[in-house]
Amino acid sequence: MISYRHLFTFEYPKYATFLKSLDEDTRRSFFGYTANDAAIDHLVTGFHSAAHKHEFIVATDAQPNWVGVVHIAHGGSVRTSQEAELGIIVKPENRRQGIGNELISRATLWARNRNYLDIYMHCISRNTAVMNLVKKHNLKIDMEYDEADARITLPAPTLKSLMSESTRINMDLMQAAFKLSTPWAA
Repeated sequence: MISYRHLFTFEYPKYATFLKSLDEDTRRSFFGYTANDAAIDHLVTGFHSAAHKHEFIVATDAQPNWVGVVHIAHGGSVRTSQEAELGIIVKPENRRQGIGNELISRATLWARNRNYLDIYMHCISRNTAVMNLVKKHNLKIDMEYDEADARITLPAPTLKSLMSESTRINMDLMQAAFKLSTPWAA
């Protein structure tokens, strides 16, 4: 069973560890180049120093190993203060299980409920997994050479969208508490 949760700021080094655990091809598909460990550490240090501009939603398996993450950059670190940028990565062995779909769905809902007008993703066009996800979520794709920008305008938050996010978070917390209280359930 896959669980989802928001990352605490003090856990940002775990994000670096996750990224560094990925093979070269996966790193290249995510970053657009093969980021070395020092580059990843530098990136995550920057996230930590501006934590108020970053949100992470993590997908974990039953162990709980990280199997995917969506990073939401917002407020000043992106093109305008009215938009959020998404970066998603799911371990290759955990793809085709709906994890990326759920991460995008949660990130979009998070951004919508905080009054962001647009979300976008900068994608490497040969990253077919991400390209399929952005198409599935109706992001408009602008291609230029080997790169693509995918974008969607978000509707205004509603009581239903706010309740949906709250329900998901509460269900995640109950699932985590159940796993902790019943080791056999993991």
